Amino acid sequence: MRSLSRPIRRSVLAALAAGNLSSCGEGAAGESPGGDRPAEARPPAQGSPCPAAPDMGKAMGTDVTFRQSIGSRPWITCMYELTGRYRGVFIELQVQPASRAEAAYDRIHQLVKGMSGQSATPDRVELGEGGWAFGSGSMSRAAVVSNGRLYQADMSYMGFESIGDQKDAMIRVLEVAIR
Repeated sequence: MRSLSRPIRRSVLAALAAGNLSSCGEGAAGESPGGDRPAEARPPAQGSPCPAAPDMGKAMGTDVTFRQSIGSRPWITCMYELTGRYRGVFIELQVQPASRAEAAYDRIHQLVKGMSGQSATPDRVELGEGGWAFGSGSMSRAAVVSNGRLYQADMSYMGFESIGDQKDAMIRVLEVAIR
């Protein structure tokens, strides 16, 4: 069970770093009293490898807000947050050197076995040079190698089970990132 909390812990830490969680019962930074999305949603910095929020929203099938990017090439993490009723659900897009692919693929295999049983296997992804993906009622993840880079999309949504399996959305996010 320890391994399942890692993506959630990263998302919470990233949200805290971005000042997006409320404190002492007050609204989140930049949030209107009615709980609407922040008025000043910022785009990724010019030249950033992070896809624009409208492109990510199209891949997800719902609006997203760009939150932050962490790191620099060849290691970068782009954070997005869903809007509306799924506000608080984060998408993490990571770009790393392709040499990290085997570790990422092993992690996906471990997660799918932990979530669905020892005989379960992730789905093969035919994008770039190939990769793996899985989805469940509480998290979805996909990873592929393309152009010498490992692209990973991760979304944890415990408590938002009505979202459902988002494996296909994670693959679409990778398609946007690879362009």
